Amino acid sequence: MKEQYITKGTLMSIRKWTKKMVNDFYPQPSLQVTNPHYVTAPKMKFESSPTVNVFEAKQCRAFFKKHTS
Repeated sequence: MKEQYITKGTLMSIRKWTKKMVNDFYPQPSLQVTNPHYVTAPKMKFESSPTVNVFEAKQCRAFFKKHTS
Protein backbone atom coordinates (compact mmCIF):
# COMPACT_ATOMS: atom_id res chain seq x y z
CA MET A 1 0.00 0.00 0.00
CA LYS A 2 1.32 3.43 -0.96
CA GLU A 3 2.01 5.72 2.00
CA GLN A 4 -0.25 8.75 2.27
CA TYR A 5 0.90 12.19 3.30
CA ILE A 6 -0.78 15.30 4.63
CA THR A 7 0.37 18.90 4.17
CA LYS A 8 1.02 21.46 6.88
CA GLY A 9 -1.76 23.55 5.37
CA THR A 10 -4.25 20.72 5.77
CA LEU A 11 -3.17 20.18 9.36
CA MET A 12 -3.85 23.85 10.05
CA SER A 13 -7.00 24.48 8.00
CA ILE A 14 -8.91 21.20 8.17
CA ARG A 15 -7.60 19.66 11.37
CA LYS A 16 -7.31 23.00 13.21
CA TRP A 17 -3.67 22.66 14.24
CA THR A 18 -1.72 25.83 15.04
CA LYS A 19 1.73 26.72 13.68
CA LYS A 20 3.13 26.06 17.16
CA MET A 21 1.63 22.57 17.24
CA VAL A 22 3.10 21.72 13.83
CA ASN A 23 6.51 23.10 14.80
CA ASP A 24 6.50 21.39 18.22
CA PHE A 25 5.33 17.97 17.09
CA TYR A 26 6.78 17.82 13.58
CA PRO A 27 9.87 20.06 13.45
CA GLN A 28 11.18 18.09 10.44
CA PRO A 29 8.69 17.04 7.76
CA SER A 30 8.48 13.38 6.77
CA LEU A 31 8.79 14.33 3.09
CA GLN A 32 9.74 17.42 1.09
CA VAL A 33 9.11 17.71 -2.64
CA THR A 34 9.52 20.39 -5.26
CA ASN A 35 6.34 22.36 -5.81
CA PRO A 36 4.93 21.07 -9.12
CA HIS A 37 3.18 24.37 -9.88
CA TYR A 38 5.95 26.81 -8.93
CA VAL A 39 9.40 25.32 -9.24
CA THR A 40 11.04 28.36 -7.63
CA ALA A 41 8.71 28.21 -4.59
CA PRO A 42 9.85 26.58 -1.35
CA LYS A 43 9.57 22.81 -1.22
CA MET A 44 6.21 21.41 -0.16
CA LYS A 45 6.33 19.76 3.27
CA PHE A 46 4.35 16.63 4.09
CA GLU A 47 3.73 14.54 7.18
CA SER A 48 2.90 10.84 7.12
CA SER A 49 -0.89 10.58 7.40
CA PRO A 50 -0.91 7.38 9.54
CA THR A 51 1.63 8.96 11.91
CA VAL A 52 -0.53 12.09 12.27
CA ASN A 53 -3.64 9.98 12.90
CA VAL A 54 -1.94 7.97 15.66
CA PHE A 55 -0.52 11.12 17.21
CA GLU A 56 -3.89 12.86 17.23
CA ALA A 57 -5.59 9.87 18.78
CA LYS A 58 -3.05 9.53 21.59
CA GLN A 59 -1.60 12.94 22.40
CA CYS A 60 -3.54 15.81 20.86
CA ARG A 61 -6.46 15.39 23.22
CA ALA A 62 -4.22 16.26 26.16
CA PHE A 63 -2.72 19.21 24.28
CA PHE A 64 -6.15 20.63 23.37
CA LYS A 65 -7.47 20.04 26.86
CA LYS A 66 -4.52 21.89 28.39
CA HIS A 67 -4.69 24.84 25.97
CA THR A 68 -8.45 25.32 25.73
CA SER A 69 -9.33 25.15 29.42
